[in-house]
Amino acid sequence: MHIIPVIDLLNGTVVHAKKGIRADYHHIQSKLTDANHPIDIVKSFQRLYPFKTLYIADLNAIQQQENTGESHQKIIESIHQLFPALTIWIDAGINCIEKANAWTRQYTKLVLGSESFASIEQYQHLITKLTHPYLLSLDFSAQSYLGPKALLANHSMWPLETIVMTLSKVGANAGVDIQTIKNIVSKSQQKHIYAAGGVRDVNDLIQLQNNRVTGALIASAFHHQQISSQDLTHLSSIKKA
Repeated sequence: MHIIPVIDLLNGTVVHAKKGIRADYHHIQSKLTDANHPIDIVKSFQRLYPFKTLYIADLNAIQQQENTGESHQKIIESIHQLFPALTIWIDAGINCIEKANAWTRQYTKLVLGSESFASIEQYQHLITKLTHPYLLSLDFSAQSYLGPKALLANHSMWPLETIVMTLSKVGANAGVDIQTIKNIVSKSQQKHIYAAGGVRDVNDLIQLQNNRVTGALIASAFHHQQISSQDLTHLSSIKKA
């Protein structure tokens, strides 16, 4: 299973994402490190396990808010300089080619969040212009899917790698939304599905793997030390059911 640590950036610092209520996000408090600068958080992740991929959400960009702190692009470039082998998935409210170009680097992969698109036509227009690797994130609140309904309904428009982002489960320590994930997996055919939101421990990861989920995005369970390096090593040795 492909495990991907997550950092959420807001005004130049890492914050604790919880239930998708972005107005209530506060500076991260981690058992992995006393520091909360993004580079320190990434270093703590890499000490935990030699991850190959890092997911970064630029919350200022997603919410179309001015960044009043350190430049997120400079932070991400610094992370790349320290860990050049890391592929960085960038979620930054990308819904047009200009925003995509702003984040295109040799080491990045663009995340297209369904919540950022006003229509299926806007999504289709962008993907016809994109030449850089990208993923789709199908975003769900506690109440409903966020984004054009035609995009959720038509799996032929999903790229090979697609994230199921259940925002109400993020940081809640309440387990994954297995029913939503199963529903997406059943429609996805040969696509690779990643779960985001709600992973508490290695048992949740095994459950996902047994339901044909390719990987998972994780933050809180790492910061709370609910998943250890031994857990990750064990998981890598388990074959899919």
